[in-house]
Amino acid sequence: CNRCNMASESEVRQRKPVDGDAADEPAVVDTQPQPSAPRKTRELKPPEEPLYQKVVLLLILLSFVGASYKILVDPQSVLWLEEYLDFWSAPARPSSPDMLTLTAENFDEAKDSADGYLVEFYAPWCGACKAFSSEMSKTATALKGITPVGAIDGTEHRELMSAHGSRGYPSILLFKGGELTEYTGARKSATLVKWVRRRTQGLESVTSFADLPDAGPTPLADSGTTVIAVFPTGGASTELGDVFLQAALDDDSREYITCMNDADVKAMCGGEDACVVLQTPLRPQTLPITWGWKVEPRHATSGNPALAALQAFVGVEEFPEVVEFTTAHARVVLGAWHNRTAWLFAPVDSAIATSFRALAAQHRSDALFIVVENDDNLKKIVGLADLPAPAFGLTRRKPSSPSKLWVYPLEAELVEGGDGAAAAIAAHFAAVMGGLAPKLKSAEPPADNTAPVKVVVGSTFDSFRSKDLFLKVYAPWCGHCKKMAPIWTELATAYAGDDTLTIGKMDGTDNEADSVEVKGYPTLLFFPSGRADFVPYNGKRNVEAFTEFIESVRAEQADGGGGAQESKEPVA
Repeated sequence: CNRCNMASESEVRQRKPVDGDAADEPAVVDTQPQPSAPRKTRELKPPEEPLYQKVVLLLILLSFVGASYKILVDPQSVLWLEEYLDFWSAPARPSSPDMLTLTAENFDEAKDSADGYLVEFYAPWCGACKAFSSEMSKTATALKGITPVGAIDGTEHRELMSAHGSRGYPSILLFKGGELTEYTGARKSATLVKWVRRRTQGLESVTSFADLPDAGPTPLADSGTTVIAVFPTGGASTELGDVFLQAALDDDSREYITCMNDADVKAMCGGEDACVVLQTPLRPQTLPITWGWKVEPRHATSGNPALAALQAFVGVEEFPEVVEFTTAHARVVLGAWHNRTAWLFAPVDSAIATSFRALAAQHRSDALFIVVENDDNLKKIVGLADLPAPAFGLTRRKPSSPSKLWVYPLEAELVEGGDGAAAAIAAHFAAVMGGLAPKLKSAEPPADNTAPVKVVVGSTFDSFRSKDLFLKVYAPWCGHCKKMAPIWTELATAYAGDDTLTIGKMDGTDNEADSVEVKGYPTLLFFPSGRADFVPYNGKRNVEAFTEFIESVRAEQADGGGGAQESKEPVA
C-alpha cells in the first residue's frame, strides 16, 4: 500500500538513534512493498427491488391486460381516453370562429346590446372552462346570426367581472336591453341555446295542435314534458301571456309552446276560455291534463298568484300520483317545480307505503308524493338524514332561494305494520299544511363567544337581532372565506366598543335561519336591528369598504331610507 510505504519512510526519518545504532550510518529501510495477508472477500449481490415496486408493476401489468381485453370485447370503451385527451388539450377559450374575443375596449358593445349578447368570463387555467369549451363553441354556432357570443379572459379583466357580479369561472351572462341575466343551468349547448332563445326571441308558437313538434328522445337533463298554452285565435291576454312567458323563463327543463286556435281551445279546454295543457312521458295518460288558469287562495300569498298556481300545476301533474323513486329520473324529480314533496323511505310494497298511497290520493294537488327504499344519500340531500327507516317527512322550496329547502321531518318512530304509523303520517302532513314551522339546521352554540367576531348558529340567530348585525355566512372549505377571515376579525375589533352593532359569522353548511338567504360563499348580509329585512353587501372585501358600507346603511336607516330586502314567506 502506498500510504503504508510513505508512512514507513516518514517514521524512519523522524526516529531518534538509540544505543547500538551507528551514528554516522543512516538507517536502512526496505522500501519494497511486503506481501500482505490475503483478505476475505464477499460476493456482491444486486439489491432487491422493494416490495411496493413489485406490487405497482404487477398492478400496471394487470391493468394493461384488463384494458386490452375490455377494448377487445367492447371497442366503444376506448372513447373515455379520447375524452380525457380532449379535455386536457382543449383551450379554455372556445376556438369556434363564430365566437368573438372580448376585451375592455369592445366589452361595452356586448353590455349595451339591445337585442342580446351572450358573454363568457373564463380563466386560462380553469378546468371547468376547458370542459365547457366545446359546448360553448356549439352554442356560438347555433346562435350565429341570432345572438352574438363572446368570451373574455376574466383573469385579465377582474374589474369587469366584479362590476357585473361574477365571482367564479366560467360565468355566463346575457346582456339585453340594459339588463343582465346570469345563466346557472346545465352546461350543455342545447339547454343554453334554448335559454338564450327564450330571452331574446320569445316562445315557440304554433297555429294548431297538429303542428306541435315531435318531442323525440328525452335528454337526461330534461323531463320530456311539454307545456302548451292554448289561446283563442285572437291571441292571449297580456296578463296570461306574461305569466306563461315568465314560467318558461324560470324553467329550463321543459318545453313551452303557445297555440292559438279556436278549435283547439274548444277541444282541449272544454269551452271558449284559454287553458294550459300538459304532455309528459312521466305518467300514463288517456285524457289531456289541463289547467284552466284557476288561482286558489293558497297561492294568494305569492307576489304573482297566477304564476305560482301555474308552476304548482306543472310541478305536480307531470308525475303520477305516487312516484316510485329511482336514480334514473333523480334529476327530474329533484329539480321539479312542486312546492311540497312528501317523502316516505320504506319498501314500495310495504303496508306503510299502502297507507301513504291513500294519503296521496286525498291530497293530489297539495304535494308530490315519493316512496323510495331507504337511501341514506337521498335522505341527506333532502334533509332527512337523521331519521331511521322507515322515515317520513316533507320538504318545501324557499321562494326566494329555490335551491334551498324547508324541511319538516316526522321525528316519531314509525313501526312497519303498526296501526299508529299511518295515523302519525297523516297527522304530520295535516300539521305541515296547517302552517307548522320547518326544522332549521343548527350547530351547538360555542361555550365561549367572547372573541371580537361572534359565532352565530341557527338556534341563536334571533338573539342577535336586538342590535344591528353584519353577518358573514361562510363554508369551512371556502378559500375566499379563509382569505377574508383576518379582515373580518380586524373589522370586528374596530367595532368592539360599539354596543349597537355585532360583527358575526355563521357556518352556512351547518346552520339555517329564516331571514338568511345564501346563494354562495361568503355571503355578507347587514340586518338592521329589530327588522326582518337585510341589506346584501357585494363590494370590495377590505376594512375600509366594510366600514363605509356599515355607516352608509346606518345613515339610510336613520333617515328612514330603504335598501333592504325583505325575507319572503312561502307559498302554501
